[in-house]
Amino acid sequence: MVFEGYYRTRMAEIIGEPLQPTDGIGDPEVHSALSARRVTIPQSLADYYGVAGNHWINTNHNRLIPIEKLGWAEDRLVFMEENQAVAFWAVVRDGLSEPDPVVWEGMNGAAVEWHPTRYRVSKFLMAMWRFIMTGEQEEPASAAGSWAEPGAAPDCGGR
Repeated sequence: MVFEGYYRTRMAEIIGEPLQPTDGIGDPEVHSALSARRVTIPQSLADYYGVAGNHWINTNHNRLIPIEKLGWAEDRLVFMEENQAVAFWAVVRDGLSEPDPVVWEGMNGAAVEWHPTRYRVSKFLMAMWRFIMTGEQEEPASAAGSWAEPGAAPDCGGR
């Protein structure tokens, strides 16, 4: 799991305690669930489910969608929903084979309006949880090794 160390370190910083084995779904179980659904997800998202897919923060405010409920909105695979279903976060179909693709934000309305965020999946998840836990916005460039897309908008934490 390529992103496991990053998630373990960042979650301990954000939550204040290390991830426990029960916080994750487990790598074999993630791959089995994806295979059963015939769904492909980026490595960064698969690794997150593996080490933290069962963590309480995933449903505390904004909700990480369980693998068995992942679904499509147009050409985007939605993996997170804002607590009042006003916003959704997804990865475009063409980005699923990338290890850590750009996250897209969809604003609910008569039609969902999609815009790229400045975050890749791994940084987005940690920035979201940091915002929920502390109210502090984490800029993509502030995270070591950020792969943020310059000039893309909007932020993830203001929901």
